[in-house]
Amino acid sequence: YITNVEPYYENLPRIFKCQGIITARLEKYREITKAWLEKYNVNYGELIMFPTERKEERDQNHIEVIGEFKGRQLEACAASLYIESESSEAREIKKHTRKMVICPRSGRFE
Repeated sequence: YITNVEPYYENLPRIFKCQGIITARLEKYREITKAWLEKYNVNYGELIMFPTERKEERDQNHIEVIGEFKGRQLEACAASLYIESESSEAREIKKHTRKMVICPRSGRFE
């Protein structure tokens, strides 16, 4: 699935290199994810993946667990904003950071 899933084209960084990508994908999918990003010409710095091999751990209270993970990672880096495709995750990420979180699909700024 990961290899062939179509991106939200409107969310792909086309003009600039993004500082990094924080994803809920499991660490064991790093190489597949990197190949997918290359396939769609995504220019990025760092790739931060969810630090477990166990889907059950990640999916336990998914929105809260992923939002907290992404928020902590965002707070620890130099980026001033984060773009999140899911509005529920964007709200949760914002709870854990003082930085701006943008959700293009919903048109919301958190």
